[in-house]
Amino acid sequence: MTAAGDLCDRVRRLPGMERLLAALEGLPPAYLVGGAVRDLVRGAAAVDLDLAVEGDARSVGRALAQRLGGTAREHERFGTATVRAADVTFDLATTRSEIYDEPGALPRVEAAPLREDLRRRDFTVNAMAIALAGDHLGHLYDPHGGLPDLEAGVVRVIHPGSFLDDPTRLLRAVRYETRLGLRMDEDTERAARAAVAEDAMSKVSGARVRDELMDLLGEREAPKAVERMRELGLDRALHPALDPDPELVASA
Repeated sequence: MTAAGDLCDRVRRLPGMERLLAALEGLPPAYLVGGAVRDLVRGAAAVDLDLAVEGDARSVGRALAQRLGGTAREHERFGTATVRAADVTFDLATTRSEIYDEPGALPRVEAAPLREDLRRRDFTVNAMAIALAGDHLGHLYDPHGGLPDLEAGVVRVIHPGSFLDDPTRLLRAVRYETRLGLRMDEDTERAARAAVAEDAMSKVSGARVRDELMDLLGEREAPKAVERMRELGLDRALHPALDPDPELVASA
């Protein structure tokens, strides 16, 4: 596991990052978030760059595209932007909070500080951020203990109702278990089984379930993921016909 003190150097070595850091000067505070942070602290290569800004992501995206000599594609519905330049591509989103009016529904979102943005995320290992500004460059924000959980090999939800808020997190938990060699902690697995028992997946649109399932089945260790779904009863929760033959899964 990479020590937090090495993060500044690791961030600077990312392709195109020196130019991006220079372009961020004078703009609202920006943070590297999501899987890239998880990969950097593990010492793995960060492929997809996601940035969160405490400001209007679309206007920041336009400014960065101009400074980098690239283009910004704005996604008005989500208030996000994708910036492409010669040596770097990244997604930008405004730091925000999410409120779920009912289980499985898409949340209402509001601009919010970084701490609220990290609290809305699925698991502690994905709820970390690295500052990309000035004297704070490389500082790791980890309010929910994502780094210790990575070191312990644990997938942990941030709050007990997480799987009910967004039941697709059930599939995501299994995917992270198999991809990263992690395991749900006791409380998280208990919450997962309870959500399955409450038929939480039935509250989610078929398109969202399909997308998450395709991501899971695209993993290198997909057979292990399918077996783990069976252990949790998640396969039958999606559709009774998905209950696989254990011997077939083991031989895959």
